[in-house]
Amino acid sequence: MKNTLYVTFITLIFLSCKSVEPLKGHEKYFGRPKEILIDSYSGIGELKKSNYQTIEQYDKKGRLVTLKSVGINFMCFKYDYDKHGNMIKLSFLDDKGTIIGETYKKYNKKSKLIYEESWRHNQEKKRSIIYSYNKKGKLSEAEATENGTLLHKETYQYRNGNTVVSTSFDSKNNKTNSRTKIAISNNIETVILQNGKGDTTSIYSNKFDRYGRKDGEERLYPKPTIQASHVKRILDSKNNCIVETITLNNGYISVEKRMITYW
Repeated sequence: MKNTLYVTFITLIFLSCKSVEPLKGHEKYFGRPKEILIDSYSGIGELKKSNYQTIEQYDKKGRLVTLKSVGINFMCFKYDYDKHGNMIKLSFLDDKGTIIGETYKKYNKKSKLIYEESWRHNQEKKRSIIYSYNKKGKLSEAEATENGTLLHKETYQYRNGNTVVSTSFDSKNNKTNSRTKIAISNNIETVILQNGKGDTTSIYSNKFDRYGRKDGEERLYPKPTIQASHVKRILDSKNNCIVETITLNNGYISVEKRMITYW
């Protein structure tokens, strides 16, 4: 269980490398939520409830302060912010409330993330990421190290006002993969994935609603045998999603229900 939690912790740390630029597809909430309880159900025919529940807690400024997953696997993340609203510390706690890992973040005068460092209890390794920006203030590079040794880096290029190319390199500066995002319109984007040799491995299209929430994904290449048919949402009076249903063409259904309380 501890190994699973650590993998999740490290995954979240390195996903933060992707969250510097605004991303479509992330759930957005309106109307100052206080607490959100999330339950998941899935299956073909009879839907079965998952063996965990996710709890999100927000402060009065709309900032996520606690994220917990309770059930078969316990996880708890706590978030601290500076006076400008920048998240400066992410703490990872065990089921006894003991801090077993943390990530610290630093920002420049324009509130751009420039550095973060992560550690885990009982391990000497410290992982850090340094962020660089171009003259227009857009993310240009993210370099990850462990105890000062390069692990990997990612570069970002912006083309034609609607295209972002992110390229990953290993510790020896060998290109490992690239991702090209092309905004076709305000609510449709095409994503092209390539390996280190430049061969295209997959192409898919993402659709979003007017609030930036993901409405669907279609794999264009190679064509999959199982494809998401559609995404259906039920919204409350504040336009927050309280039920999200994803149906695949093989009959599999995934449902996420949210109980939202407000300040």
